Amino acid sequence: MSRVEAVVFDLDGVIVDSEHVWDEVREELARERGGHWHDRAQTDMMGMSSPEWSRYMHDVIGLSESPDDINAEVVRRLLARYRRAALKVALGCCIDFDAAFTLHADANWNAMLLAR
Repeated sequence: MSRVEAVVFDLDGVIVDSEHVWDEVREELARERGGHWHDRAQTDMMGMSSPEWSRYMHDVIGLSESPDDINAEVVRRLLARYRRAALKVALGCCIDFDAAFTLHADANWNAMLLAR
């Protein structure tokens, strides 16, 4: 029997309920940087791609950084939270995200967990 070398989890909300973490991180960043967060912001961004929501945060929420910089900072904070906490998996178990992370170059929601 062969040994498992790596495990990849698609963190778009199917296996791990991560939507609330994305929301918290984006709102926290907006408030810290003087953005104009509003009650519909989370709903407006739901389902947007990374380029779309980072542009929204720049254009609508009013962050001064470029969309690429906003995106990078949100992802940095998101992964820091994943590393610190165990998130409940839809299947009823928990994963300790104290491991190395990398991101799919095209879509941040497709974070990949790499085995040590």
